[in-house]
Amino acid sequence: MNLVCEMGVNKARFALTETDRLMQHSSFQDLEVDKAHPIPSRSEWILKKDYLTNGMDDFSSALNHFKQEYCHESIEAAIFAFSGQLKEAPGMIRSLDWKNETRDIQEVLGAAIPVTFVHEMKAHALALLHDPNLEIEQLNTCPPNEGTKLLLYPETGFGFCIAWANSNVGQRIFSLKMGKTLYAPKDFLDLQFISNLWNEKEKVTWDDVISGPGIKNMYQFLCSIKGMNELDSNISLEYEDAPMIISSNGLLQHDETCERTLNMFINSLCYRTADLALTYGATGGVYLGGKICNQLKSLLNEKSFSKAFAQANLDRPSNNKIPIYLIKNADTALLGAKYLINGTASMQERFLDC
Repeated sequence: MNLVCEMGVNKARFALTETDRLMQHSSFQDLEVDKAHPIPSRSEWILKKDYLTNGMDDFSSALNHFKQEYCHESIEAAIFAFSGQLKEAPGMIRSLDWKNETRDIQEVLGAAIPVTFVHEMKAHALALLHDPNLEIEQLNTCPPNEGTKLLLYPETGFGFCIAWANSNVGQRIFSLKMGKTLYAPKDFLDLQFISNLWNEKEKVTWDDVISGPGIKNMYQFLCSIKGMNELDSNISLEYEDAPMIISSNGLLQHDETCERTLNMFINSLCYRTADLALTYGATGGVYLGGKICNQLKSLLNEKSFSKAFAQANLDRPSNNKIPIYLIKNADTALLGAKYLINGTASMQERFLDC
């Protein structure tokens, strides 16, 4: 039995998989997995369990909860998809002071268990490249194309990577920290917005705009220009689910400021997506995923989004030839991690960080 985990800022998702045979897989050498331990070749979900992480002091606490409740058989291998920095052995989740190293996990699971870390955006990309049953909906009428695929996951930050397959070089996945690049306003309202954020932040990045916290920042800004403070608002921005409440009220047209917030968010997402699609030549399509995009599906489906995307760069009409998709699966990071641990995906699909 194998353990697959997606660890985010607000929630830890664990899943158990079962294998019918074991095999050695040379691709795990690059992932520093001990080849003396067999790696499963095929697996299916046994169960999945979510834990809220805001009440836990460290990652081991969440892992211990899951092991004690559900791991009644021995774990043969484990893989963890993290949203944080993975370059220097520990996984670090940006908004939580958690450092996760192999030895910490092996203290819970057992010293002989091979442990693998992967960035969650790479796991999302692996699911897109390998899962033929991934539930995907096209949002515009452009015909499907081959070529570079652009994946965007605006969640607690602005997750972004590109992936492509080529018969000569194999499959490549680039994880770029575009959320950390400086935000570029496109009109006067955006200039007012960034000026408002400068009161609190020395630098404003795309993570502060196209994300759950970005929705809160936009709502707070739009309240301020109406002369409202938080006491005048019906929404407490202290709640972790404030972005979802703002989005729900906007979609149901219960609150004018929430509606304006969603319009501002969708416009920012549209124009940034168009810029990135042109910059990286995403002829294979733009893929939007995550809870926020799926909640705002009705706004993404509107012709205004596709039209704005196509016209975002008037001097280069390439965008009107790029298909736009919505990934509806909630388990793509778990799926991608599973494809690594069962050998369907290999490290020959080189992962590059820029």
